[in-house]
Amino acid sequence: MAQHLKSRGLCAFTVETTPDAQPILGTSGRYLYPAQFVAKIIQNNKLHIKEQRIVALRKEGNGYANGLVILVGKA
Repeated sequence: MAQHLKSRGLCAFTVETTPDAQPILGTSGRYLYPAQFVAKIIQNNKLHIKEQRIVALRKEGNGYANGLVILVGKA
């Protein structure tokens, strides 16, 4: 993503999260990531989190899959 963003460019994405320390494969077959893990990858790619919100991403079974909507930017 970082190599495709122009200076001052923005990108928004969602990620399903887990309280575990490492990414896991959820029962839905989708990967879940710790928020700190995602933040470190963003920082390692010289991007900055502009905004982040906890949201219900989708209905799954009798509940909701929770995660983050993240807006990142390039300096």
